[in-house]
Amino acid sequence: MDLSNITSSILTGVETVVTPEKYIICAVTSLICGILVSLCHSFKNRANLSFYGTLAFLPVIVMTIVMVVSRNIGAGVAIAGTFTLVRFRSAPGDARAIGNVFSSSAIGILCGLGFLFYAGLFTLIVCLFELFMFFALGNIYSNPERYLRVTIPENLDYDDVFDDIFDEYLKRYELIRIKSVNMGSLFELTYSITSKSGKIPKDFIDAVRTRNGNLSIMVSREIPELTL
Repeated sequence: MDLSNITSSILTGVETVVTPEKYIICAVTSLICGILVSLCHSFKNRANLSFYGTLAFLPVIVMTIVMVVSRNIGAGVAIAGTFTLVRFRSAPGDARAIGNVFSSSAIGILCGLGFLFYAGLFTLIVCLFELFMFFALGNIYSNPERYLRVTIPENLDYDDVFDDIFDEYLKRYELIRIKSVNMGSLFELTYSITSKSGKIPKDFIDAVRTRNGNLSIMVSREIPELTL
């Protein structure tokens, strides 16, 4: 079976002019692939709705950039620049979102070069792999990492002060920052945590609050600012 017709680029030839018909075909293909990636990302996952829309439309944006510059000497720089778009989702611990932004960018590049078959194939591989990871690993894959920032008085030993509570409620935890505040009378501890249930139960917060003397506690999906 000869697959050369469907696997080759529809934008053949160095002097090829991108006609409106070819642009529409590539744009529709990239949009469909982007929507599939976005839907796959939304499966058993919570994110801002605007992010899902951006994830779906990102391939069209990248495709247009590639089409415009692909026959220019600055193509390499421009294509590399598209990957800086991951900066807006570069929060530590959100690897799934960052990976899907890279996937959408790669789809846009493939469509921008006219390789629609490979764009569709790549989309299928990404979606199947993500679904496989979810069903194979379950909560390990779908349970996002969170960040806990808790303030304790200086007389508490910060090294293992919450270990018994963390062992009861958390699957994994790591102390990533220690900071003295309030003229050294308090310590501010920042942990990366993953809960056993996928949620942060009230009992967990109450236990930590009791241990730290009802001082400040914050749980977030993004790492708190690490300013001095």
